[in-house]
Amino acid sequence: MTRRERENIRRRDEMMAAAARLFADRGYVRTTMAEIAKRAEFALGTIYQSFRTKEDVYFSILSEKSDELIAILDREELKAFPPDAALERAVRIVLEFFEQNIDFFRIYITDWGTFEANLTGDYRRILKEKYDRFLAFFTGIIQRGVAGGVLKPYDAVETAYVLVGILSAYIFQWSVEPKTAPFVEKTEMIVRLFLEGARA
Repeated sequence: MTRRERENIRRRDEMMAAAARLFADRGYVRTTMAEIAKRAEFALGTIYQSFRTKEDVYFSILSEKSDELIAILDREELKAFPPDAALERAVRIVLEFFEQNIDFFRIYITDWGTFEANLTGDYRRILKEKYDRFLAFFTGIIQRGVAGGVLKPYDAVETAYVLVGILSAYIFQWSVEPKTAPFVEKTEMIVRLFLEGARA
């Protein structure tokens, strides 16, 4: 990679970080490309060299952060652990990731309904594929738990949706309240609550 390419990546990352903070604070609809440029300390024309539209900025943030989380889960090789331990590790990874990237979660949970309604076909398809890959980590663990008699024989995909829903609710609550302790400390409680209902 050339020095110019590295510089372009650095500038693009700075633009996305500035946009994420604005989207989290003001919402997607109320944020303008001019405000993103001002927050990132770049000329408006420079922003447009990297992103065609505000939608492109928003999509890029969600897409790249999703890739980061999926890569972390991939590296953990969760199949090597028993289902209970794999679930706990996966939940811990997700909580740590969102605690470190809270603006990402806030823009996702706050504006996703509005944004999704206006997504073009390619954007919608790509983000759906990434979400399905994320969900597949939990679905796979649950399928192993059911096959081994550890978990009740509920539909694995629907059970994964339940667990991810629990995670989303806790993360959202943590994101809007004063932080008195690292959120990752909730890992054991969340896993226990889930397994209370799912364990065979």
